[in-house]
Amino acid sequence: MSGENYYSKRNLPHYYNSDYPIFFTFRLVESYPVHLLLELRKEFEKELSENKNKYKDFGKNQFAKLEKEYFERFDSDLDRCVYGNNWLSDRRVADCLFEHLKSFDGIYYDLYSFTIMPNHVHIILKFIPDDKSFAVEKELKLSTPARLNYYSRILMKLKGGSAFKCNKILGRTGPFWQVESYDHIINDNDELKNVINYIKNNPVKAGLCNPDQKWPHFYVNYDLLDY
Repeated sequence: MSGENYYSKRNLPHYYNSDYPIFFTFRLVESYPVHLLLELRKEFEKELSENKNKYKDFGKNQFAKLEKEYFERFDSDLDRCVYGNNWLSDRRVADCLFEHLKSFDGIYYDLYSFTIMPNHVHIILKFIPDDKSFAVEKELKLSTPARLNYYSRILMKLKGGSAFKCNKILGRTGPFWQVESYDHIINDNDELKNVINYIKNNPVKAGLCNPDQKWPHFYVNYDLLDY
């Protein structure tokens, strides 16, 4: 992978890079029980711990395969919509989020694709570098890179701005999105194709539409695709 990865951490590690598309998943607040999430994470970490040599021998591809397996288990649970809030099933709210995501396309990021589900959204985007923040980082030799702050601010615009608008439609206040998000850097066109197909088929897999139906809250920009 060329370019630099910028890393931040709350409860989960997050890696950002402006050279590659990134796959994000935002979920609604309280849409998945904490104890189930912790159980899944412990199971993942146990698998890594008990099979260190296996993942060391096979390298990052094997690790990515395991990460994908556990993410899809988590995502399948979300698709069942049996926990917490499903505000995005409201057409007005989903339409609002649809337009909000597109409003920053070409400004802060190139928007490849997204799918809005009842309690979460999958997004594929590539950050557009901010030359000013890069220059500040280089001049001041910041320990926390300015560009990482820039990426984080973009995500705040996405989540904070959409939360305000969607809450207004719902006539409520308070948290809308879960604070932390899932993210994964997409390394090549084959992986990009697979991830786009995954999020495109997510509504079908969840039983929200038939395979021959177009999900109204799926978007893809074919002009950005090289395959």
